[in-house]
Amino acid sequence: MSFVTDEFVVFYIIVAALYFLIPHRHRWKLLLASSYFFYGYYRLDYLLLFIFITVFNFTLALLIDDTPKENTALRRVYFLGSIVGSLAILFVFKYFNFVGESINALLTSLGTGGAIPTFHLLLPIGISFHIFQAIGHTIDVYNGRIEAERHLGIFATFNAFFRSWWRVPSSERRIYCPSFGSNITSIMTALCPVCVWYCGVPSRRS
Repeated sequence: MSFVTDEFVVFYIIVAALYFLIPHRHRWKLLLASSYFFYGYYRLDYLLLFIFITVFNFTLALLIDDTPKENTALRRVYFLGSIVGSLAILFVFKYFNFVGESINALLTSLGTGGAIPTFHLLLPIGISFHIFQAIGHTIDVYNGRIEAERHLGIFATFNAFFRSWWRVPSSERRIYCPSFGSNITSIMTALCPVCVWYCGVPSRRS
């Protein structure tokens, strides 16, 4: 589902209306469900990949937070696991074919022929954003700037929905996560730019 289609506008209106109709404590559930519906609209398998990235980094951030600071070696293992694992996924989907084709072209020019296979993978929408967003949480936990978010649903909602993670100071991220259940202003502030952007690009609508 594209931001610049009429079906997105209908989707947005329904979600916004439901947001104000349901109790505060259940709003994060609506946002999580609607975000996952948005990402899985065309490719359910990529939604499963996104969920894996979320759970993977959520778990390692908890392990880092629960490991005594004196045990720096184990904390570093969890930290590097999160970084390397997440970046490996990004590399496979975004850069593997480019690197493989470049090496094959070099080998062919040398007369040895290319030997690295390439895969025809459709790049998941926003995979770079979501991976670096999840990594950002792990980095902040590892450096002691924030505590790990312990509610998987809240973390998943924050990771799936918020479009300004890197603009939010690390010391305030623990404040924004619970806002999905109680703060109307923060969520509508995030939603409104989408509508403004949509209305500003009528020529690109399908």
